[in-house]
Amino acid sequence: DWVEFFSDMIGVSRESDTIEKIELLFSSSRGKYVETKPLHETQHSKWREDGLYVKIDVIKNRELVQTILSFGSDVKVLSPKYLVEEITLEISKMSSLY
Repeated sequence: DWVEFFSDMIGVSRESDTIEKIELLFSSSRGKYVETKPLHETQHSKWREDGLYVKIDVIKNRELVQTILSFGSDVKVLSPKYLVEEITLEISKMSSLY
């Protein structure tokens, strides 16, 4: 069942079967967009003083990382810690190109 197979991911690359809680913080201006165009069907959002807090339960894959990076400085990964480190490393590699 294709719908079931892909329902726990953003995109199509299945790197594992482990569903993880991903926590993000979006700037107020970008949060309005993410609130109306959810990242995933599991998205739960809450407005805070510092922006829109978003939690999604997905399998971590390359498309998730690409989606996070596509928001640039309008998003901060809060958890899990290894994803914070992976995004930080990717941003560092990108920065070294310029």
